[in-house]
Amino acid sequence: MAGDFIQANMTTVFPHFHQYVNFATRGENTLDRIYSNIKWAFKTAPRPHLGSSDHLSVMLIPAYKPLLTRNKPTVKQVRVWPAGAMEALQDCFEHTDWGMFKTAAEDIQEYAESVSGYIQKYMEDVSVVKNITTRANEKPWMTIKDFFTDPTNPRQMWQGIQAIMDYKVPPSSCENNTSFLIELNKYFGRFEELNTTTATKSIPPPDEQTLCLDPADVRRTLRKVNARKAAGLDNIPGKVLKECADQLAGVLTDIFNISLYQAVVPSCFKTVKIVPVPKKNITSRPQ
Repeated sequence: MAGDFIQANMTTVFPHFHQYVNFATRGENTLDRIYSNIKWAFKTAPRPHLGSSDHLSVMLIPAYKPLLTRNKPTVKQVRVWPAGAMEALQDCFEHTDWGMFKTAAEDIQEYAESVSGYIQKYMEDVSVVKNITTRANEKPWMTIKDFFTDPTNPRQMWQGIQAIMDYKVPPSSCENNTSFLIELNKYFGRFEELNTTTATKSIPPPDEQTLCLDPADVRRTLRKVNARKAAGLDNIPGKVLKECADQLAGVLTDIFNISLYQAVVPSCFKTVKIVPVPKKNITSRPQ
C-alpha cells in the first residue's frame, strides 16, 4: 500500500502493517509512505523527483536475499559402490582363510579387532568415497522422478512427497543446564553406589553346557540387518553385513561363541558413540 499520506496515520487503522520509507520525501517531511504486512520485506531509497513534482521518488528494493547467498554450500562424503563391487567383496571373503586370524591372535580381543579391520580394509578397497556439494538453491523437482520409480517402496515415495513440499523437521532444542545431566547420572548410578561387592568374572566349568550359537542363526540375523542404518565406529555399514552374510556368518559365529564361553565381550563390539537427541523443549525430571 503506497500513497501520499498527509494527515492519515495508517498504524492506527492497520496496526499490523509496517512502513518502509525512513527519509523525507517533501522538504523535511515524510509524506509519501509505503506499507506492507511483511516486516523487513523491502528497503527504500530516495530518487530525484519526476518532472515538476515537488515530491521525491521512492525506489522500493526487495530485501530478500537468494538462498545461494544466505546459505553456504555443504560438502558431504558419501561412500559409493560401483558396479560389481559387492560381488568382488563377496568373492574376497569367500576365499579368505579366517582361521589364520584365530591362530595369530593371543585373545578374543585381538581376534575380533583383526577380523573387523580386515573387513573394513577390503571394503574401502572396492568402494569409492565421493565429496558431494549441496547448494541451497538446488531444485528438488529436477530429480523428483527418481523417488517414484518403485511403486512398492512407500518409504521412497514419502521422501519424494517431502521433497516436493520442502518439508523439514523442526529442530529440537533443550535446556543448556548441566545440573540436570548430573542429576540424571546420579539417578541411574545409585544402584552402583549401594553395591559394595567387587565384580568378578566366573568361568564355567568344562562339563557345563554354555550357550552356543549356530551359523545358520547368525546368517539369518545378518540378512535382516537394515542397510539404511548408519555404521558404527568400525565404519562397517549394514549393507556389507547383509550382502556378505553367507561369507561372514562362520567367522562371526566363532567369535560370538568364544565370547560367550569366556564371558568376555571384545571392546570393538561394545564401544559406541551416543548422541542424545531431545524429544521436547522441556525435559521432565525423574522423581
